Amino acid sequence: MTINDEIRSLYDLFEEKINAGEKINAGEIKELVEEFFNEDAIATGHEAPFMKGKDALIGMFSHVHSTQKDIKIDMVETREGDDALIYNIANTRSVIRENDTPAALKSLCIFRKTDAGLKCEVDFFALGAIE
Repeated sequence: MTINDEIRSLYDLFEEKINAGEKINAGEIKELVEEFFNEDAIATGHEAPFMKGKDALIGMFSHVHSTQKDIKIDMVETREGDDALIYNIANTRSVIRENDTPAALKSLCIFRKTDAGLKCEVDFFALGAIE
């Protein structure tokens, strides 16, 4: 399996869980975060606080699930570093549940190769897509 395949499978899992509508529960969001992120992962972005650790990320993705639907992540570019780090730039498109308005984010996720597979260490995101 290539690095892009591994990242795509993580994004596919994210899309599946977040797009599950009312079917997803808090335990499934916790499982998603544990599968996607490492223990001390950080995330921050447009109008979002700095979040560190799985508990903070569980809260963030619970919020994402409650406010967005039809999430689709498109990989733009992946670069592999010399230090077991992989840098992936992606566009995430979704629909705001409240008013069916389209939304888009661009993100840089930094993944680390671990014995358990790739785990995201850093997720930076901003409004708008990379065109």
